Amino acid sequence: MKRILSCLSLVALLSAFVPVSMVSAADLEVDRLEVTAPATANIGEPVDLTVKAISKTGEVVTNYSGIIFVIVENDNKATVPYAEGYTFVAGDNGKKTFSKGLSFTKEGTFKVVVSDFDKARIEGSTKVKVSAASGGTPAAGTELVTITSPDDNSTMGNSTFSVVGTTKKNSRVQLFVNGTKALETQTDEKGTFVFDIKKTDQTKNVLSVKVLDGSDKVIGESAKVNVSVGSDGPVFNTIKLTQKDVAPGATIGITVEATPGLKSVTIAAADASTELKEGNTPGTYTGDILAPTQTGAVSVDVTLKNDMGKQTVKTAAEMLNVQALVMTYKNIKAESKDGKVSFTFETENEPATLNKFQFSYTTGTGVSMNVVSSEKAKIKNMMTGQYTWYIPGLEVARYAFVISGVDASGVAIANTNSETIEVDLALASAGKCMINNVGGLKIASSQDVNTLSWDNIPEAARYNVYKKNAAGEFVFIEAVTTNEYTIHIAAGAVKYDDFAIKAVCSDNTESAQYSPSTKVQTGPGQLLLLAALALLVGMGIYRIKLAK
Repeated sequence: MKRILSCLSLVALLSAFVPVSMVSAADLEVDRLEVTAPATANIGEPVDLTVKAISKTGEVVTNYSGIIFVIVENDNKATVPYAEGYTFVAGDNGKKTFSKGLSFTKEGTFKVVVSDFDKARIEGSTKVKVSAASGGTPAAGTELVTITSPDDNSTMGNSTFSVVGTTKKNSRVQLFVNGTKALETQTDEKGTFVFDIKKTDQTKNVLSVKVLDGSDKVIGESAKVNVSVGSDGPVFNTIKLTQKDVAPGATIGITVEATPGLKSVTIAAADASTELKEGNTPGTYTGDILAPTQTGAVSVDVTLKNDMGKQTVKTAAEMLNVQALVMTYKNIKAESKDGKVSFTFETENEPATLNKFQFSYTTGTGVSMNVVSSEKAKIKNMMTGQYTWYIPGLEVARYAFVISGVDASGVAIANTNSETIEVDLALASAGKCMINNVGGLKIASSQDVNTLSWDNIPEAARYNVYKKNAAGEFVFIEAVTTNEYTIHIAAGAVKYDDFAIKAVCSDNTESAQYSPSTKVQTGPGQLLLLAALALLVGMGIYRIKLAK
């Protein structure tokens, strides 16, 4: 018989399972946001802010994926995390702590409000009593400000370059050129700032950066950096990467177009660096670099040096999106006969330490069990590339399985869990059709049409499309024979609806679970609404560039 996939989390699987009705944290709906912060704080003191998505029954909703905004009532200059909004991701598991992401600019008791952008009813708040610290707010020079690029006493090849550095996160910073304020921006969640200078009027320039608190008081200033601009320095033209979305340690090909005959062309991306070589084409420098070990957005910086010792630095010439590899399972099938469930499956992005597979499941009497396979090489079909393993001696009941990877010592490997696979041996013994749950929902947008697609299930005779109504219940819309469904965006105000899919057997038996639901835009105006909201609550961030 065939497996039935579900979107139950592994935590829910191992904690509770009943044959008739299973409810996991991933099945719960968000009722409110729970907001916690220290009860007291000092002016200018960064404190942690924690936000949890909570159900009506008080449980954390682990699959919450909403966009939240944070505001501080009566302190519009307060520093809040992700002023442009934060989107919960799967790794948050319904809870996010913004480390040192909140600070206040004046005394008093302030209400910190966190709300869901799409569902205004979902919100939460907490109150913080703010006092003046001993000695008042931080004095000038107490916050560390560092210019990391360009180097002191460096020579730039032209008057266009970037000034990069670090200081207190989520704070206003100002760039001064030769003692005059030139640019202003805001640091990001890591405290990084970037100023793009388009033109300088002097050959020799002195740069410095100041950081301000919420009351516009300078609380830190960098050391002065001397930069010369020479017309005879190296000129940077373009950079090309063979790929921008990469895994840590992946090999990336790089091509830089610059002044011919340079002494060195160096590429740096976080903890990775390499030197490019000039080929047969003058001014074209090529080479490879290993993606850095840190994940997230990483800037690729270029440093050019000529035989005269003059250098040009192009900071953030390109960006990498470094993401940790997550092992995925494909074409999982579970067949049942005589109290035995046999699994076949394929994998992608296997970690180097993967040695065996562990099958975790709950028995019909509610006992959690783990079964470890033989070494992966021994259970792999070299012709098809599929793994095969089975669990014997099962009673006639309903089961939920999760496959995961373990190393040679039997230790579980992170990011190797499969989706939950449900198998009902009662159905198998009755000879009823069993069909997989639908997974892999994706949205593709084109003008006024959104196309919803999902993973194809070969044994499905058709797919039933459901949409959630105002009461929060899924209602059948239409049956389709392919793994795609087209949604035309109607006129009127912006609107989003939740869609889900069920697969259907040839005997009209539906898959046991809905697919993970996904929001699809069914009305226009999203961007205008976002812009209006950002303007209303004053949450925009900006960068002012020095004009010619």
